[in-house]
Amino acid sequence: MTLKKNHQTKFLINFVLSYQTIFKIYLIQFQINTYNFSKTSGKLIEPGQVLNLDKSEEIIELLTTQLIKDMNCTTVEQLMEETALLTLSDMYVSNDFHLGKNGITFRYGQYSIGPYSAGITEITLSYASLKNYMY
Repeated sequence: MTLKKNHQTKFLINFVLSYQTIFKIYLIQFQINTYNFSKTSGKLIEPGQVLNLDKSEEIIELLTTQLIKDMNCTTVEQLMEETALLTLSDMYVSNDFHLGKNGITFRYGQYSIGPYSAGITEITLSYASLKNYMY
């Protein structure tokens, strides 16, 4: 078995260094993790430092709505039936996220919100849609 570890460093916005690790077995992508660091302090940035998690239910609603749209569905029921996403777990604000130029992308690994066959799921919410929830 061959385990290969790759990493990428991106400066996505002026004050954040986003570091991404990608683990692969043979040619199959196994796991991706993203870590965001403040370029000024060097400290890891957690979702609660960017988003008001007291309003996580509203953020979860935005994530769910965007996922339904991204998967070309119209309801949660259709999403579950056609993609199997949200069948293993309810939506939540993922700790695996990166701060991009136009929004925040939340990543959900296999078995997080659906079966392994659903793969890694990424949901991007624009900063405009998150303006009422950001610090």
